[in-house]
Amino acid sequence: MTNVLLRGSFWMLGMRWAMRCMGLFSTLVLARLLTPEDFGLVAMAMTVAGLLQLIAWTGVDLAVIQNPHATTDHYNTAWTVQIIQGMLVAVLLVVAAPLAAHYFNDPRVTTILWALALQPLVEGFENIGIVAFRKDLEFHKDFRFGVTKKLLSVAVVIVSALVMRNYWALVIGQVAGACIGVVLSYWVHPFRPRLNLREVGAIWSFSQWMLLSRIGAFLTQDIDKFIVASTAGTTPMGNYHVAKELATLFTNELVFPIRRSLFPNLAQVSRDPTTMRNNVIALVSLVSTACFAIGMGLSAVAEDFVLLLLGSQWTSAIVLVRWLALFGAVYGIGMAVEIVLHARNQGKLAVMEVWARVVVLAIALSVVAGEGDLSYLAMTRTLIAVVFLPILLFLVARVTALHLVELLRVMARPLLAGTAMWLLLESYDLDLGAHALNLLLDVPVGAVTYIAVLLGGWYLQGRPPGPEQIAIDWLTRRLRPGVEIP
Repeated sequence: MTNVLLRGSFWMLGMRWAMRCMGLFSTLVLARLLTPEDFGLVAMAMTVAGLLQLIAWTGVDLAVIQNPHATTDHYNTAWTVQIIQGMLVAVLLVVAAPLAAHYFNDPRVTTILWALALQPLVEGFENIGIVAFRKDLEFHKDFRFGVTKKLLSVAVVIVSALVMRNYWALVIGQVAGACIGVVLSYWVHPFRPRLNLREVGAIWSFSQWMLLSRIGAFLTQDIDKFIVASTAGTTPMGNYHVAKELATLFTNELVFPIRRSLFPNLAQVSRDPTTMRNNVIALVSLVSTACFAIGMGLSAVAEDFVLLLLGSQWTSAIVLVRWLALFGAVYGIGMAVEIVLHARNQGKLAVMEVWARVVVLAIALSVVAGEGDLSYLAMTRTLIAVVFLPILLFLVARVTALHLVELLRVMARPLLAGTAMWLLLESYDLDLGAHALNLLLDVPVGAVTYIAVLLGGWYLQGRPPGPEQIAIDWLTRRLRPGVEIP
């Protein structure tokens, strides 16, 4: 992987982790100020809002980034389309609110969605100029913008929760975040957009496949929430929503920053087959190493993790976190490599794969939902993700002139290391009397096991290029400065 790609990924990782740490802090505070019912109620509304936002989403930012000859007219058109999109989503939310309340059998959803309609309406006016930060690979500027926005939004939602002590604090946080983002966007970038639609054809020719792909991705991510909300009620929905957020927290916050920095980089090297292939192999190796370590490790320590962070009122979420952490690992790898298809202008393949997964998920989850046990839904999610990952890897291999075996081979080492770690942590039951102490023991034991098996597999495979070599080179430079690395 090129130095530019790594540098961009580190900035985006830094931004997402800083934002997620603030979000996690906010969640931990709110979990003690609010109830699972509060979280479940807002999660119902946010699921509908998220779907409607994606239906109207046009991907104007990516269309500008992908175009190497983007002009001021392209930026202005993107901003105009963004405003229209925000207005459309706001209208759809107002209209859909009573229907959503009827579907979820809770009239409070109506007023929540009406309030949430302000969020896309405001976000549509965000300065399109900030897209240039990613297009020009100035990720440090994007970092400052994202972190500042998140910090101010967290402050608002926590103060609201302390004052109101109900679900409206979460709603206020969403709307306030949109307002803060708009103000900051004009402060951090000097571009001042104007209304015009001169390049709408160029924008749409790229965005149509991204739109279909994103809608499908949203459904694969959240279709289980629709089913839980309609069959189980607000409290189970709250347990499932928070469990899923925690279980996929670390893998999502690793993968999505990489995707954010990866697209402009891959778009620049898409016409260089050799560089593209090397970057894809490096990407699969790096993401697999991190996702299997995080997901399988979290699955093994789910009980102590949940009870320490959330408290005993969230006991029902433990078994869900066990399964959904495994799901997060597999799904995270898939989300990282899927962006390669769009960078190669093969969005149609991505759309076909993701919608096939939506159909399978809808059928399978509807069947298991009748059992009344949410752990069956989490288990089914994980198994389907495992089945579809090789299919996605095959498509990526096809458009980059790679062989599927090459991609599976680089995944084998971290998968073996993660399995060994999971089995070891599950094999002993040493209770030190406190959840924090248990984690202080399990985390280093799991990390040492994972690293040892990973390095062992790497050595037996002939020490191929990968994250292991990058880590060893970095340590060598730090411990033995001046030594030339062969």
